Amino acid sequence: MKLARIDHERCREWAHTDYVLIPDDMTVEELDKLAKKAFDLYWDSEEAFKKASPIKNPGFIPDFRKYPDKTVREIQEEHDKLVAVFNEYDRKAVNARKPYVAHLYDASEGKIKPIHETDGPLTVVNWGHRHGETILFDWPKENGYL
Repeated sequence: MKLARIDHERCREWAHTDYVLIPDDMTVEELDKLAKKAFDLYWDSEEAFKKASPIKNPGFIPDFRKYPDKTVREIQEEHDKLVAVFNEYDRKAVNARKPYVAHLYDASEGKIKPIHETDGPLTVVNWGHRHGETILFDWPKENGYL
């Protein structure tokens, strides 16, 4: 494995750098393709979440008192449907909160691994003019990923 550095640009200015491990035989061109694929995955997940309507968590169990004229089975079936809808919304929310580098790992199908500050091959991800958009470049340290 060798080190690679990915510089992120936003509005033609440096915004962040990610350092990752790539296979010894991976070229800068291949890394660049994966970086662009991860870029698309990042924005696709962000857009999917924006289009999803906010869903209230239905909780672990239904409130049976709200439905005195229904059977326990009917109430549970309705609750299970609400849970399924919420879980899909929550999946989109979690995916939209993933930092860019997580999408890079996904795009590489495990070929690219995380690494810390060091020198290596360089590619640039140009984030363009996404003013007002939150871009998470790496995992929050409190989650234990770094």
